[in-house]
Formats: sequence, C-alpha cells, structure tokens
Amino acid sequence: MEDAYEFYEMKSKGLGKKFIETVKEYLDKIEENPAHFQKKLGEVREAYIKKFPFVIVYEIHEFRIVIY
Repeated sequence: MEDAYEFYEMKSKGLGKKFIETVKEYLDKIEENPAHFQKKLGEVREAYIKKFPFVIVYEIHEFRIVIY
C-alpha cells in the first residue's frame, strides 16, 4: 500500500492521502459486514475499490478476517 500511496501522491498532491482514506473506508466495510463482497475463488473474497485500480483480497476464518 505504501507504494500505491507514493504512486498516487506523485501523480497529484493529496491523491495518495485520498487513496489511503478510501482503502480505510473499504476495510471498515469489510469489518462491518465481511460477507458483503463476493467470493471469487473458494472462500477468497475481493473488494474492488472503484475510485482506484486496487483490490483488497481476504477470507473469513471463523471469527477473524484474513487480508492478503
């Protein structure tokens, strides 16, 4: 994520910060409702971030969420 932050910040000042804020929003969504995003392969789920070409890949294991 650090590389993505730097990439967006170099494109436009403040865009890296917006990227991090958007990722945090999606992580909050995943925490609130882990089953919201579709399963893609077995139990692996993908949360595509619409404003940036970035995806959060994760699985639900009993009472915890594992983000890859």
